[in-house]
Amino acid sequence: MGNPQFAGLRTVYLGNFLLMAVVFISVAVFASKIDRPGLKALFSVGMKVALASIVISCLVIVFVFFMDRHAVLLYAPANMVEDKSGGLRSLVALNVLLINILACSFASFVASITLQRKIN
Repeated sequence: MGNPQFAGLRTVYLGNFLLMAVVFISVAVFASKIDRPGLKALFSVGMKVALASIVISCLVIVFVFFMDRHAVLLYAPANMVEDKSGGLRSLVALNVLLINILACSFASFVASITLQRKIN
């Protein structure tokens, strides 16, 4: 069984929250620079920022997996499958690919709707 400490997961979820904030702020900055942007334009800006950040996150994960010899990925929940990283490797990859896409889509949607209503 893995180490039952959740210290590594707090960092992952903090990263999700910060990425959502970056997407929200980028949509707000775009809305302030363009005169009366449409809803589709606001949402597409948020999704472009989200996809670019997810690609960068995947590159960082590949770097950490191969260069750090899993010293960073030490704390996983007790119910994770045991491997060299203590079970956190699959969780981090799933988080970057699935949770970030969903969270950034939500942040982009909320920001675009909110800013569109404020503009009109």
